[in-house]
Amino acid sequence: MIIIKYDNFNTKWNIIINEIMEGMLVWTVDNFRKMVTRPVLKVSSTLNSLNHKVFHIRLKDGRELWISPNHPLINSKYVEELKIGEIYDNSVVTGITLEDYKFDKTYDILPD
Repeated sequence: MIIIKYDNFNTKWNIIINEIMEGMLVWTVDNFRKMVTRPVLKVSSTLNSLNHKVFHIRLKDGRELWISPNHPLINSKYVEELKIGEIYDNSVVTGITLEDYKFDKTYDILPD
C-alpha cells in the first residue's frame, strides 16, 4: 500500500497501488527531497514472471510496503540498502524479507 492524498483533503488514506488513477494526488518528493503532493500523470503495469520476488518492508507505525528489487526509495537509497532499525519515511523499519510476489503484475505511477 502507499499513502495518498486525494481530492485535496488533508487526510491520509491507505490505497492499494492498482486503485490509483491518473489525476489522483499522491505523496512524492520534490527536487529538494521534501514531501509534496502531485497529480499522477501516468499509471502503468508490467506482467511478472512466475518467480518474481519483492521485498516486504514492515514499519513500526504499521505500514507495509512490497517493493521490487532495484527500486529507488524516497530517501535516495534502493530497497536492498534498507536495514532493520533504520528510519524510513518517519518510521522505523522493523522487518525486511524477500518474498514471492502473489500477483501477476507490478504497477508504476508517474507523478507530475
